[in-house]
Amino acid sequence: MTREQLEASHLIGKGNERLCYVHPEDPSKVIKIAYRKYRDQNEIDAIYHEYLEKKGVDLTHINRCYGWIEIDDTRGLVFERVVNHDGSTPKTIKNMILDGDFAQADVVPYLNELQQYLEDTKIIFADVSESNILCCKNEHGDYRLVIIDGLGSRHLGLKFWLQCHCPPYIHYKLWKQWTKLLYRVDVCFQRRADAVASSGRQEGA
Repeated sequence: MTREQLEASHLIGKGNERLCYVHPEDPSKVIKIAYRKYRDQNEIDAIYHEYLEKKGVDLTHINRCYGWIEIDDTRGLVFERVVNHDGSTPKTIKNMILDGDFAQADVVPYLNELQQYLEDTKIIFADVSESNILCCKNEHGDYRLVIIDGLGSRHLGLKFWLQCHCPPYIHYKLWKQWTKLLYRVDVCFQRRADAVASSGRQEGA
């Protein structure tokens, strides 16, 4: 594949280090390529997803990695494209909260399900961000949370090895990262409440 072909496709996301395009030849997939060489997050993701595949881990709440694709003088990492039941793009949990689509009571069962999944599979959500979780809507109006980025580790090395092979460390890391996520979700709800209160004051002025 050429870079021209890739860049002619739909750009659906831009992170701190990578661009995410719809696969030009298969819209059910996306391709992530690095545009900043702070660290090779694609390499880390490829190693961690291969580790999960070898373990036979259930992929219900993460997107599948299909491996590498050559793109001119570089290469990209191919992932499953996560969509709603009707093929539309899901919102992140952050946007669901800020847009008022989720009340706190609504999101609790979905978060509980995700937490249980991570504990059962021992998958580490290393780069905790509410922007890395999509809310996939099914035909009944219910949601499934899917982590689309930030798994495993942000660096290779001893900690990465421990997160794959040391049960006490895995247990600690699961707890630590989940605590961070709950805090960030709470911040989103507080931002939403502040925005509603501010809007009400402006209308009453």
